[in-house]
Amino acid sequence: MATPEHEDNLAMSVYIVDYHYDSEKLSLKCQTRPQHRAFMRHLNALGTVLSTGRTADLPDKGSMTIMLARTPEEAKEVLHDDPYIQAGIVKSITVRELQPVIGTFADE
Repeated sequence: MATPEHEDNLAMSVYIVDYHYDSEKLSLKCQTRPQHRAFMRHLNALGTVLSTGRTADLPDKGSMTIMLARTPEEAKEVLHDDPYIQAGIVKSITVRELQPVIGTFADE
């Protein structure tokens, strides 16, 4: 899947990244949120993050990001500098490859 101005993304896969928050660090979210959103906006402008947001049914449990990467390890590496991760708000990350067939993220 290529994004505008990022034809090199053709060799990339779409990944769903789930952040699982540390319930003991949730108080840090409000003060870290502006930096976290700026970080995600930057990755979106680069064409790496396609969409991101909190999980509406469990807003204090985690969030989900849809992004492009070559491997699950690369997806984690790209997100390593996220202020939420650096502040310890994210307790763990789950990365799953999405194989889009129809819709916005599909190549057809």
